[in-house]
Amino acid sequence: MAATRFATTRGFTLIELIISMVLLSIAATTVVMLSGNIFRGLQENRDTLAKSQLMQECFETLLAKGMKNAEGKTDFAAVTDTFAQSVCSQITLPGYSAPTVSVMSGQSDAASPYTLPECPYRTSDGKSCKLITISHGELKPIHLMLVEP
Repeated sequence: MAATRFATTRGFTLIELIISMVLLSIAATTVVMLSGNIFRGLQENRDTLAKSQLMQECFETLLAKGMKNAEGKTDFAAVTDTFAQSVCSQITLPGYSAPTVSVMSGQSDAASPYTLPECPYRTSDGKSCKLITISHGELKPIHLMLVEP
C-alpha cells in the first residue's frame, strides 16, 4: 500500500523548474534596476543639497564679513568682486568646489552709465547699489542687492 502512495505523488517537472527560474531572474533584474535608479536619484539630491549649502554659506559669510571694515563699522565699498571671490573660495565641502561669486556695482542715478536696472533708488541721490550673484553649477543663482546706506 505504501508503494502506491509514492507512485501517485508527483514532484516538479524540469520545465516547471526552468519557468520558475526564468520568472525569478526577471524579478531580480527588475529589482536591481529599480534600486540603481533610486540610488542615482539620492546622489543627485545629495549634490543639490551640498551645492545649495555652499551658496548659502557664501551668502551669509559675505553679509557677516563684507559689510564691516577693520573697525567693525559698515563699509559698503569693501564689497568688491575680488573680496567676494576670496571670501567664498574658502567655503568648500569635500568633493565639491566653492561657489562662483560676481559683484556688479552701479549708481542709482539715472544718468550714470553704471546704473543697475534692479537698483531701488531712481532719484538723483547718487547712492550706490551692488548686485551680488552667487552660483554653483546648474543651480539657480542667489541674488543679493546691497544698497549704500
